[in-house]
Amino acid sequence: MTSQPNLLPESVVRRRFLTSRLKRWATIWLVVFVSTICVCVSQLQMLSALERTAAELEAKSYPLRKIAAEQQQMAKEVEAIRERESWLTDSDSSQTLQLLGIISSATEKNNGRVSVRTLNVMSFDRPVVTADSPTETKSGQRVPKEDVVLEQRKQLDLNGIAVNDLAVASFVAFLRESGVFESVELKSSVSQNFNKHETRGYEVTCIY
Repeated sequence: MTSQPNLLPESVVRRRFLTSRLKRWATIWLVVFVSTICVCVSQLQMLSALERTAAELEAKSYPLRKIAAEQQQMAKEVEAIRERESWLTDSDSSQTLQLLGIISSATEKNNGRVSVRTLNVMSFDRPVVTADSPTETKSGQRVPKEDVVLEQRKQLDLNGIAVNDLAVASFVAFLRESGVFESVELKSSVSQNFNKHETRGYEVTCIY
């Protein structure tokens, strides 16, 4: 079998060769491009489905998360009640009732403008200097000898909120005028936002 001679010019043959190669590679790249588009669309659909599932799960879990938050809040309130109960049981009953009565009267006198949130009682010892037997100095004079004796005192810390500084001052003044406390000191009074209202958060320390 004899091959027929190619009578076309070399430039035409080269052009046809390049054209056929370009068509072949164009087909390949087109297939790759279409496949990539299909994969991207499929991944986007899967992502959208996952987002919808996540939103549904979040909506279903909202009541559970709300209950968990309420349980945490209740646990804090129960702990605060336990602390108050421990203070009531550890303290002397008559003195405890007297202190509660004074604090309640101080808040009532301000017509609800002062609220006590937490109270804490702690005992501490402080030195009391007393004169004992006299001692002699270098000059021969006799001066009384001082001995240090410890006495037990209690400290009542009150924390709460008030409408303004005037209500805090009135509350502190009532505690001082009660005559039960040895000293009543306003430790701090800072601005606080309570239920979208400007209030004063105070801390009072009473020694008795």
